[in-house]
Amino acid sequence: MTPGDGGKESTPSDDSMTNSQPPSDFNLTRTINSSSQNSFSGNVELDMTIINGSEQADFISRNDTQSLLTRLSGPDAGTQAYYVSDNGAAYRNATSGETRYGPSDGALAAEASFTGLFAFVGFSYIGIMDWEFARTTTVNGEEAFVYEADSVNRTRLEEDDIQSESEIQSASGEMTVTRNGVQSATVRINSPQGEVGVDLTITRGGITVEKPDWVDDSQFGS
Repeated sequence: MTPGDGGKESTPSDDSMTNSQPPSDFNLTRTINSSSQNSFSGNVELDMTIINGSEQADFISRNDTQSLLTRLSGPDAGTQAYYVSDNGAAYRNATSGETRYGPSDGALAAEASFTGLFAFVGFSYIGIMDWEFARTTTVNGEEAFVYEADSVNRTRLEEDDIQSESEIQSASGEMTVTRNGVQSATVRINSPQGEVGVDLTITRGGITVEKPDWVDDSQFGS
């Protein structure tokens, strides 16, 4: 996974791990769903890698509430980036060299938002796992809960229609969450067709977005 520039890592503190249970009002499914829906709003950075057999795709979304920067790299898409602020929107395909510009409320800005749908693939893998509480830790001084999984949840698997349960040979995962949402997760699912899964980290707060060097000021906002 490629770290996001300017973001701060949310890593568990090993020396503070305990076995105390999450509070009774903590709902893991609701927390995962909320993270999936809110990973692109507010001051937040999402850094995700999708595994599909021997291939992988990397996605970064960085939002400081004033500007949005997304980057998608993969075998099919090449490397594509969007930058959107109140002044305009810009797109660059680093593989082909194509660059486009438009207004902040136009089609290009909508394309940038559309790339966020890629992240739902990763959250779908997280959502079908059969998570069990493992321990309590801290993330940047905040209480966090670590969950582990070694199987999928049959009901969620059928609802998401990702894979047939009979095809799954093994599954594993670890996830760290706080009351604010998912902080990090790793999921691997193996079948005769190969391995699929996701690695992700989410950083909330302290995110800044700078205009990329490839943005031409003379065209930006036109």
